[in-house]
Amino acid sequence: MSRYVYVKGGDISHNDYYDDGGVEADVCHSTGILYKNRQELVSSSTSFSSLWTDMKERPSMAIISVPEWWPCLFENEIMSYIPVEARSPQGSPNLNNTSRVPQRAPPPFRRDFEAKLRTFYRKLESKGFGQGPHKLKLHIRRSHLLEDAFRRIMSANKKDLQRGRLAVLWDTEEGLDYGGPSREFFFLLSRELFNPYYGLFEYSANDTYTVQVSPLSAFVDNSHDWFRFSGRVLGLALVHQYLLDAFFTRPFYKALLRLPVALSDLESLDNEFHQSLQWIRDNDIGSGVSLGLTFCVTEELLGRVVERELKPGGKNIPVTEKNKRELHIRRSHLLEDAFRRIMSANKKDLQRGRLAVLWDTEEGLDYGGPSREFFFLLSRELFNPYYGLFEYSANDTYTVQVSPLSAFVDNSHDWFRFSGRVLGLALVHQYLLDAFFTRPFYKALLRLPVALSDLESLDNEFHQSLQWIRDNDIGSGVSLGLTFCVTEELLGRVVERELKPGGKNIPVTEKNKREYLERMVKWRLERGVQEQTESLVRGFYEVVDPRLVSVFDARELELVIAGTAEIDLNDWRINTEYRSGYHDGHQVIVWFWHVIEKFSNEQRLRLLQFVTGTSSIPYEGFAALRGSTGPRRFCIEKWGKPNALPRAHTCFNRLDLPPYPTPDILYEKLLLAVEETNTFGIE
Repeated sequence: MSRYVYVKGGDISHNDYYDDGGVEADVCHSTGILYKNRQELVSSSTSFSSLWTDMKERPSMAIISVPEWWPCLFENEIMSYIPVEARSPQGSPNLNNTSRVPQRAPPPFRRDFEAKLRTFYRKLESKGFGQGPHKLKLHIRRSHLLEDAFRRIMSANKKDLQRGRLAVLWDTEEGLDYGGPSREFFFLLSRELFNPYYGLFEYSANDTYTVQVSPLSAFVDNSHDWFRFSGRVLGLALVHQYLLDAFFTRPFYKALLRLPVALSDLESLDNEFHQSLQWIRDNDIGSGVSLGLTFCVTEELLGRVVERELKPGGKNIPVTEKNKRELHIRRSHLLEDAFRRIMSANKKDLQRGRLAVLWDTEEGLDYGGPSREFFFLLSRELFNPYYGLFEYSANDTYTVQVSPLSAFVDNSHDWFRFSGRVLGLALVHQYLLDAFFTRPFYKALLRLPVALSDLESLDNEFHQSLQWIRDNDIGSGVSLGLTFCVTEELLGRVVERELKPGGKNIPVTEKNKREYLERMVKWRLERGVQEQTESLVRGFYEVVDPRLVSVFDARELELVIAGTAEIDLNDWRINTEYRSGYHDGHQVIVWFWHVIEKFSNEQRLRLLQFVTGTSSIPYEGFAALRGSTGPRRFCIEKWGKPNALPRAHTCFNRLDLPPYPTPDILYEKLLLAVEETNTFGIE
């Protein structure tokens, strides 16, 4: 049996190598000599003296002369174990082959990273980080997650944060924290804390999932305390080995490590900005007259365009070949210019023209990057509820719909027609938008009829109220006291709207409730926005052929416009374990995976969160899911009676799945668990 062991700089220490063959081995601290089973010396003091001389002569790489079953390498930077059957193309150093000069053969980057990670957590454990004996208890209310977490974590001292054993206790929920509650806590907290909606962070210019510190955070109350809290959350997640539902830019991680940033770091932050600076760096710009750049930039702050000098007097200093490496620039937002150019184009140009976006004062060709950034920035501004054209739905703060108050915005119909054209151009040219719309919005684009079920994504409570009326016998309706009339608030005034002529005096009964429901759905979806929606749809079909887009349903159109992230089902299934009689070929398990295939990606993520406490997947895939005691794969265990609901053990990534008699029952029970993730069945 042969092994290679890499140890940094020849400084041999206890357990600084990896043994996966079951042979216990160690390194003597006093002499640095390997011995087996802590008793049998592998090399003698004589061989060690010659070895030490050789190591001093070649400090970057020394080869220990030990028996053939245990060859070792010592290198400056890389510490890793490579079995002989997986050796590098250069071949392994053979000590018996004196004619061959040993060559360095670095292992793959991933192997080196995993070695660093194991070493990091081993050192944390040896120093007592997160080991106790006392606990860092966090009593959290789900309805006040952010406030409770801030108060408890910010009140803890440095010693408690470093040494305390983390224990999360959800208010009104009994149970012990063996990892599941803590994992869910960091998942939910990071989703809230790093949400750009709160103003502390913002999306990078490249996408809508990596975030960075926002310049506007300076105007947030107690922003420094909140950023200190954010840093503590990142540190606790790192120490206790929990993933966050947040992705940051590369410069953000360099800032955490206090490393200097370089031009290449801008690529992950703003790809087009990076390419512009790279072009300036790689080309001779001479006196810079053709570019017209100075050491001054313009930026928008709170609706005002201001100038910033990059150095004293920079406004009057032209950028030349000699001083170009000092240059840093920012782009401005072009909502007005986009409106003017797109609205001035005729229908033929919109449908047939090849899109080319040219940013002002920036040279270059549009091979996709400028257009991608254009739609990203434009949609972020255009569909922002701040401008009054759109509003958030009643269910959340990220899906938007046409606002009834948009009727009071100047030229609102032109702006909605422009919005429709933007949606059409993004669809035709295959660019995603930084905006998410309600399901009825997509049905309006497709000119499809709406139903009561569509209200669920728009206003869940309103939907449940109407659903109750539909499913129950209300008799004469006296107990409800409803009429064919509704009240709504508009500009601070409460006004009445009759759903039909004389509706104020027509009570809702069992006989006419169907008509009432139809009129209520129509009112809820069209209240004050019908004309604006028609303008938007008109602009959309000035770009898109109705016959082509009609192949989509509302859900599919949403995916095309807003995009989604998909789970690798094959990776999930391969890395799933079974217990108590279940196996991959068991009929219930076969049905289970068929149900998962039917699920939408959102439902799959919800199921994953139900079982593991988080929808985040490690970079290695499902094989690296973590449990309470380390890596623990997704597990399905046979449990309970055929009429029971499934339950989850988030600490162990285990789903207790009853032996349902039919696939339809399994689908119904599993769907109920997915939709009610936060309310039942989690232990």
